[in-house]
Amino acid sequence: MDRMPGKHIIPKILALIMAAVLWIYVMNEQNPPIETSLQVPLEIRSLSTTLAAMDVPDEVKVKVRGSRSLIYGLRPQDVKAYLDLKNATEGKYTAQVSATLPNGLELLEITPDTVTITLDPISSKKMPVEIRFTGSLPPGMVVGKVTADTDLITIQGPRSLINAVDRLVATVDVDGQTTDFTASVPVTPLNKESKKQEGVLLNPSNVTVNMNLVQNVTKKMVDIKTILSGELGPGIVLKSITSEPDKVEISGDPKEVGKIDAVYTEPVNLSGIDKNVDREVKLQLGENITAARSSILLHIEVGRSVEPAKPKLP
Repeated sequence: MDRMPGKHIIPKILALIMAAVLWIYVMNEQNPPIETSLQVPLEIRSLSTTLAAMDVPDEVKVKVRGSRSLIYGLRPQDVKAYLDLKNATEGKYTAQVSATLPNGLELLEITPDTVTITLDPISSKKMPVEIRFTGSLPPGMVVGKVTADTDLITIQGPRSLINAVDRLVATVDVDGQTTDFTASVPVTPLNKESKKQEGVLLNPSNVTVNMNLVQNVTKKMVDIKTILSGELGPGIVLKSITSEPDKVEISGDPKEVGKIDAVYTEPVNLSGIDKNVDREVKLQLGENITAARSSILLHIEVGRSVEPAKPKLP
């Protein structure tokens, strides 16, 4: 019987220590720690729904260290890089880039580790859609009346991008068409350089356009006449009103064109005019009638009335 049970403890402890050291040595030799860098998409987290983040880098570089087996199995989607914008407000904002890693990996470096972005308020507005045509119709055919299922499109997105939208365009391909047809076409937001404005949402994003094609078209030059509404303020008189151009070429069904001697503008409201102004005014066209232009420029000249001089009393 062993009367000294503790005499074997120290050798056992030493054996465990040696085993641990040997295991670490073997692991370092067989599966040593190595480093690697990955290009990781940069996510936005906790941003207010009333703000949009602008000028955000698409990716950042994340450098990590881990065992060779972990590194060899590592994929870019296993690493998450993000900006926490929970308390961010409108304007320029510098944020720290953070990252989450799989267990067993050590984060060494994020490049860049901070980014400066712009936080823009989300806004919306309504704009009319302009219908355009592409392609060629057969000889003797022209576009007659054109209607769309909606007049106004809602644009939503960062305020600065919405303000950059100059017009909305829907283009219909009429190539080879010989009869009336309907087409669903996408609406494209264009900036002042006539390039597509990215970063905004349209609702609806498509419009349904009803195309009326007219055969045996007659063309004719007619006068442009202005329709006025409202009244000038006290003491203001209308001196002249001229249109540029003063005539327009119309085309359409021969019977309809033959009845037209002049094309009228939409009513021009004179209320509130107290100085010379230029106004772009749309033309009112009848059914199956088209014009070389849909609007004209009006030059409105006003002045102040002169009260007659009172006779001097002897």
